[in-house]
Amino acid sequence: MPTCAVAESGLLIFGDELGNIIFADRELKVSERKHKIFNGEVLGLAYVLDAANQNRQYIVALGDDARPSYDATAAYNASPVSSTPIYIIKVFSITDFQHPIQVINATVGDTSITAFAVHSEGLEVAVGYSNGKVLVFSNVVSRDAQGRAQTPTVLLANHFAGVSNLFFCESNSKSTDVRRIKLFVVMDTKDSQNDATGQMNDLDQDDIEHAGIIVFDVSLSLIPNKSIYVISPRQGPKALDEQGASKFNVCFFK
Repeated sequence: MPTCAVAESGLLIFGDELGNIIFADRELKVSERKHKIFNGEVLGLAYVLDAANQNRQYIVALGDDARPSYDATAAYNASPVSSTPIYIIKVFSITDFQHPIQVINATVGDTSITAFAVHSEGLEVAVGYSNGKVLVFSNVVSRDAQGRAQTPTVLLANHFAGVSNLFFCESNSKSTDVRRIKLFVVMDTKDSQNDATGQMNDLDQDDIEHAGIIVFDVSLSLIPNKSIYVISPRQGPKALDEQGASKFNVCFFK
């Protein structure tokens, strides 16, 4: 998952394993500015420019907010031992990393998060898990939704393979009140779909259970006179391919 975001000015924003946000300019000169936003590791970052709302800028961050634990029998300066992760999504104004405008719990039992994606305008955030589960949170940067509990949409409850990559893609719509958004989900299928001869089996577009690449319709409709989007009538998911890909082995082009 990415731990770097690029702002409009060319400012680079990094997250580290200690839970800090660190800044660098386009010449990669690291600033002394550092903000502690998680107790544990920063796992993903995305920059959002809200062009429709006075060009407000946000950072959407995913991280482990569990406090490190220590071995009581070890030396005084012993390193922390691993603890059960608490996955949290936090949304910050780019000018204020002390007071998040949104804090969302993305922990699902003891399942690990393996993929993370944010719509370019922050309309939706997708999270994928090692058990194949895919959740989508809406209105995470909306000030009208600030502080409200976020109930995610479950796009995929489980799968034989974990989620390795997620990507939002939006097509042009004749109506400004409807956003036609697709979410591409790539599964870490490795060699699981190959038969004994090494050939791929035929895959029906509705066979989500065995798919390696799936596209979900996650379109949204704008509530009149408000800045909150709600779920729009959607088509069902479609399987695009039987073979998926492992993490860092996928590249999307609009």
